[in-house]
Amino acid sequence: MKKSLLAFFTVCLLAAEAAELRLSKAGQTDYVIAGDKSSMAVRELQLHLKKITGAILPIFDETKLPAGKPVIYVGNTAFAKKHGLDFAKMKPDEWMYRTVGQDLIIGGHAHHGDLYAVAELLEHEFGCRWYNFNAEKIPVNPDLTLKECKRGGVPVFLSRQIVDGVGSNGYSSVKANRMFRRYDKLNKGNLDDTVYDANSKYFINCHNIYYLVPPSEYFKTHPEYYTMDNDGKRVHGNEKSRTNGSLCMSNPEVARVAAEHMVKFIGMDRERLPKGQWPLLYTIGELDATNFICFCPECSKITKKQGDFGLFLLFVNRLARQVAEKYPDVIFKISAGETRGKYNECWKTAKNVYYYFNPSFTRNDCFRPVTHPVNRDTKKRLDGWLKTGKCLGIWDYWNMAFKKSRYFRVPRIDTMVDAIAPNYRYYAKHGLRSTFIESEYCYYWHPTCFHPLESWVGRKILEDPGRDPEKLIADFMAGYFGPAVEPMTEYLNLVRKSVAEEKSKMVALNYVSRSYQNAAFFRKCYDLLHKALKCVPEKSEYAARIRSEMITPLATMLYYKKINTGLDREQLFREYAACRKEQIDLWADPNLKQALKKEVDDDVLAMKHVVEVPTPDFLKNIPETQLVKYGHDMLSYNDSHKYVKPDPDSVTGFSLGSPAPSDTFKHGLNVKPYSGMFSSSVAIFNWNTKKIGPQMIIREFPEDEKFHWYKLGNCEFLPGRVTLLMWWWHMQGDLSKVFTPPDGNNDINKYTVYVSLKFTGPSYVPESKKPDGVFIDQVILVQKVDQ
Repeated sequence: MKKSLLAFFTVCLLAAEAAELRLSKAGQTDYVIAGDKSSMAVRELQLHLKKITGAILPIFDETKLPAGKPVIYVGNTAFAKKHGLDFAKMKPDEWMYRTVGQDLIIGGHAHHGDLYAVAELLEHEFGCRWYNFNAEKIPVNPDLTLKECKRGGVPVFLSRQIVDGVGSNGYSSVKANRMFRRYDKLNKGNLDDTVYDANSKYFINCHNIYYLVPPSEYFKTHPEYYTMDNDGKRVHGNEKSRTNGSLCMSNPEVARVAAEHMVKFIGMDRERLPKGQWPLLYTIGELDATNFICFCPECSKITKKQGDFGLFLLFVNRLARQVAEKYPDVIFKISAGETRGKYNECWKTAKNVYYYFNPSFTRNDCFRPVTHPVNRDTKKRLDGWLKTGKCLGIWDYWNMAFKKSRYFRVPRIDTMVDAIAPNYRYYAKHGLRSTFIESEYCYYWHPTCFHPLESWVGRKILEDPGRDPEKLIADFMAGYFGPAVEPMTEYLNLVRKSVAEEKSKMVALNYVSRSYQNAAFFRKCYDLLHKALKCVPEKSEYAARIRSEMITPLATMLYYKKINTGLDREQLFREYAACRKEQIDLWADPNLKQALKKEVDDDVLAMKHVVEVPTPDFLKNIPETQLVKYGHDMLSYNDSHKYVKPDPDSVTGFSLGSPAPSDTFKHGLNVKPYSGMFSSSVAIFNWNTKKIGPQMIIREFPEDEKFHWYKLGNCEFLPGRVTLLMWWWHMQGDLSKVFTPPDGNNDINKYTVYVSLKFTGPSYVPESKKPDGVFIDQVILVQKVDQ
């Protein structure tokens, strides 16, 4: 596509004495717009031409144009057809604009084509950019001209979605976020108008099987439609969050019910949309955070031979064949990612069922391309699925940072911008045409570094993987950071170089520090960011963007407090809090600002007590990637933080201690237990399942009254609130964020739990002169190795 367009430009540019359209002069214009006033493309063209020139171009119906006026025709007009352009015959998302004498034709396929043509004209001819929801570049030119031209194209990837989480993080600018995405041709998402209906308005595009067989509708009367667990009970997952459950997929009745609901959804889509905008591609997805499908005898028989995917495929094939009887033009796609393993010859899809591949976010290094040696296993699996000839697209995971989630609990300085172009060139080369990218972040928490840049480069590459990423990066850096482009580019290149040279595999999910994150690196980042700030006015939009990029480097430096940068920590805390609060003032919902700023103050207080938990000698041979380590700062929960105090016996310097005893809750094993817990009990409690386990009662206490390690036992963490309990339930630690969506890796949430405890006083050590007390300073979880 790129070569053909370039050749096309050459012909246009070499044309002798090319005509020129004078769209405005001194902010005045003779031009009018012919088109539908309700069309988004028409409205956006008028709006942006006013921003550029100052002139307002009136909009007329094509049949009521004033005589003698030059015209910009938008959409499938009679004038366009007269000049050989029938946009109805174009491909979905295809666009075109061309000059005809002093007139201009803009249009495309009914599915986004008109709007994309307007966006291309504004960007390519007039220099407009939409870098982010909070950063657009609209060059002012009251004397706007347009040379004779003819350009057209269609995005290489037909389905394009980058999920950034803006809509779910309390932003006041969700509407602006939706609009800027349109200009850069993303065409999927849960938005509020038909321009984005590349998928169903009624049927969500992931984790959706409960839309087809809702437990609220069927479980009471047909429990046999749902999962049988290991205990032989029929159970269902969470219908609202679409997690932790499944269906009895060997049951043909389940597929029949699902097909009936699917037919209904398709019919509703077609009733509300014109034929050119009908969704033709629907995704069928299992629920999130689900470890198994069904253990009933029939399902177990199938999974024994074909695995879980064979069982899921049986269900989808049955559904798809039944839907095809009513809607033969509809096709379905299902996940065929790393979690499925190698392609199995016994997996055969129905004629209207295709795959999409999703790299495992628990295994894949998103910072380097899929062709990089660290990702050889991912590439091997992907290539196996590509050979089927039925792999349509990719469900990709970029550098995610959900607010206070495990994905970015320990901040870090990195970027995956250099993986984008090579990845999507490889995918396009091998015929993938559908994309769904998870890249969630939160501006006023710890945003991943250069997220707006990654997103913008991604949007441009999805449209045309042949674009030069270095030119895209340079364009963004100049437009987004303005006069600070040089130091910000130097900072970006420092991070890029550090990521490229990192020898270890970098999975976004784990907590392991990058080897390059040392004092010299931190200081260089800090100095460059401050150098950038000196290049721009303090209250400018450029300064706010730089300070947004400062949040995560500051958080990272503060977290690794043993790395001495020579900078004053109190000053770093002040800068960190100010940068976060500025983003809240700029972008947060006004009703949430006060609470969000209090969160910042609470986070600063917690970060001042952050401890780096050392690996004890008995775990030295375990790779850091398999360890999840908690100090008192991570453990304190509810009002337990009141009992965190300096402790010279702890290698971390602090411990969480037991509160003062009461008549009911006292120290010692001779006290009646409460809910199965003694003062020396330790347990893990899942508030969703209401189950305790593992659990131990310590009955023998070291006489040195020092900290010692205890093996609590093995634990599989499930979704929801999970708490470490001690001392009659009064000492608690929140371990909820240990859970990771399993992504097909059923061992990812299985750990052996170790706790570091100290017992003092005569209730535990006879003749002790110290007061009775129970203390914990560390918890270390050792992850089971995934074979």
